[in-house]
Amino acid sequence: MGMQTMKGKEIEDPSDLNIPDNYVQHTLRTQKALPPITWANLVYNLNWTNVIVLGTTTLVSIWGPWTTPLQSKTFWWMVIWYYVTGLGITAGTFFSPSTAETFSPDAFLQP
Repeated sequence: MGMQTMKGKEIEDPSDLNIPDNYVQHTLRTQKALPPITWANLVYNLNWTNVIVLGTTTLVSIWGPWTTPLQSKTFWWMVIWYYVTGLGITAGTFFSPSTAETFSPDAFLQP
């Protein structure tokens, strides 16, 4: 990278100087296109770990209500667990690295 002068001061070139403004168009022009996904090659394009984990979870969640009698304790546990998982997702968003500089839990603790 070269140095430029501005009013007698030396400044460095920006690190993104050689990246085009329209990065999507640049990528589409310079990278080789992937072959289309068809029914014949679908099996080879799947991430089988995700298919098994997500498929099993879905099947168990469908199978469970038909094999487990609904009791009062089960119902209230379901309501509490639904709330806790939603809270966990929301709290995870607040405390993620991308929001660490913009959100501070100390703001809630101040009188």
